[in-house]
Amino acid sequence: MLKFLRKYNTIIMVIGGVLLMIAFLLPQAIQQIGSRVGDKAVATLDGREIKGSDLGLAEREIAVLQQLARIPTANGVQPLIDRMIDQDYKAEHWLLMTEAAERAGFVGDAEHGRGFLDELAQTQIVLYFQALMVQQVANPALAMALAQQQFESEEGQRQYREQRTSLLRLRSEYASKARMLPEDVDRALAKLRGVQRMQAEYIGSLRMSSVEAQRVASYYTDTVVADVLPLSADALADPLLNPTDEQLEEHFQQYKTLRPGEEGLGFGYRLPDRVKVQWIALDRQAIADAVQIDVLSIAKAHQANRTRYTGELADERTRIESDLRNARVTALLNLAEQTIQAEIGRLVRPLAPDGEYKALTAEWATPDLFAIADTAAEAVRTKEEMPSFPTPRVVRRDAQWLDARKLSELEGIGRASIRTTDTRQPAMPMIALALSVKELEPEVSRGIQVGVPFTQSRLEDFLGNRYILTVTDAAEEGVPESLGELIDPQVVRDDWRIAQAYAFLLAQQASLESLAVESGLDAAADALFPPEITDVEDRPTIQRGVEFGISQIRNGNARPLYDTEAVRDAVRAKAESLNPIAPMGDVPTTDRTLAVPAEEARSLLMVRVIGLSPLTVESFRQIRDQAIQRGVQDDIRESEVLATPFAFKELSKTLNYELREGMTKRVRGDRAKADEPAPNEG
Repeated sequence: MLKFLRKYNTIIMVIGGVLLMIAFLLPQAIQQIGSRVGDKAVATLDGREIKGSDLGLAEREIAVLQQLARIPTANGVQPLIDRMIDQDYKAEHWLLMTEAAERAGFVGDAEHGRGFLDELAQTQIVLYFQALMVQQVANPALAMALAQQQFESEEGQRQYREQRTSLLRLRSEYASKARMLPEDVDRALAKLRGVQRMQAEYIGSLRMSSVEAQRVASYYTDTVVADVLPLSADALADPLLNPTDEQLEEHFQQYKTLRPGEEGLGFGYRLPDRVKVQWIALDRQAIADAVQIDVLSIAKAHQANRTRYTGELADERTRIESDLRNARVTALLNLAEQTIQAEIGRLVRPLAPDGEYKALTAEWATPDLFAIADTAAEAVRTKEEMPSFPTPRVVRRDAQWLDARKLSELEGIGRASIRTTDTRQPAMPMIALALSVKELEPEVSRGIQVGVPFTQSRLEDFLGNRYILTVTDAAEEGVPESLGELIDPQVVRDDWRIAQAYAFLLAQQASLESLAVESGLDAAADALFPPEITDVEDRPTIQRGVEFGISQIRNGNARPLYDTEAVRDAVRAKAESLNPIAPMGDVPTTDRTLAVPAEEARSLLMVRVIGLSPLTVESFRQIRDQAIQRGVQDDIRESEVLATPFAFKELSKTLNYELREGMTKRVRGDRAKADEPAPNEG
């Protein structure tokens, strides 16, 4: 063999060199061939060729922007770009939108795009705070004002900086995944910003006639005042009525893909984001009970603080002892908490960092909180020479999944929050912290991940108890396969009973309305809930003087569950034929009484109009400009894609965009409609 190699050494080297050259050049040749195929013209725009690579870049820009520029909304997080482009013609529409924005001078350079990340970070944090505030404040405007105040606080600015840093990091990651440079992503962001500016400019330029403005003003300001009797299916549901297994399964299958409150009667069994948790609790009262304050310490404190304790020792003793005890308890809490954090730090130190998280290995297991609690207690006892120091309590709730509601019901920790020294800064609830775990919200920087105790910030409740939280598992929102997967399966049986009661109310709507016309609203209530039955919970009562305005239904300061557009429109339609200056007592009850289904409230409303408040000439003069602005916004909101001039088909005509013959299927794939030609195609 050796002789063979020596004899043909030169030939082997030549052949080997040729093979190496082929191996080196072949990928480049393939790439060039693929590039030429991708650069084939697929359309024209004002006579300029649009190539496959142009649409390919548009698709990559969309993919990156969908991940990077995401805005919290009432229905979850939504990509900003999805609100701008037609989902049937994504790449083409984005290409046309950016072309129009660039021609109008709204698109800046890559630096402007990178600056847009700052605006995105601010918007994301403010809207996140607003979502938290809405849970506490019903008024959206007030919730936004509080969110803005929270954003401007020290903690809000810290979270803003973290979010901005996270977006810059994600910018590079998404660029790599989309085979783009970070500067390409910046240019895509500049285009997105430019399209936003173009649309905003258009909105500001729209005008409206005085007649139309008056119609809009009347629509938004006219108010109907009525007495309302809500007949609730929840109250009417029979707790003794049980469904068959088949009925229960049918009901579950009907609503399992919906979120609670998402549609109609509000039934929904889609599984929310959920976690399993365990924690160490440092009980302030238990530590206080173990602290002993001797008489000598009280006397010394009295002598050393005469400006604070101005009375005699006997008179000040109780206050001095309380102050000393509180100071001692706080010191012990700090020591115990620091000891626990140090022990956790020792356990996680071998793990490699992964940004603000840890890169967990296959061998990693959630630390034993019982062992950590024992270690911390023993350390405090030894250092402070305090044998009575209580061992921190360990609580495990990792046998079942917990959603936001279940987390809020946890004793103690369910009311805990991350607190700051800024008293103007609302605390972050433990619920928000647990559900922002890395495995559920990788783009939200909270520093909490599955399997690692959270020690970055202090978690404390209103009683001063402190907690070290560990999320042991996390599961994303999804559709359950069976009843057994639900966090609370009993809710399906209860909802089925409510559904039967609501169906019964709808079946009785006409007869109950006739009864209310003839005998009053109370008669309708008595027909369903006889007065002689005294053990009925939530017996319906008449709500007096409810105002039905287009923006909302007001019942004092509260917003009732039946505050919906369908209910408002039904009541206002009934009142349209009434004379606003005639005494309402002279109007027949038939003309001002109606029964209105309120599906979202799972109720049938018995309504009797008692007054009208129409728009006056003087009021219109005061609100004319606001009415025009509101009307313009409504027109834009009702259009298919923000505004008609920016719809795909309109832009196609404006920019003379035409697909080349035979390219429809290739460019639009399965979205291409066989019975509908592309714009400007035949």
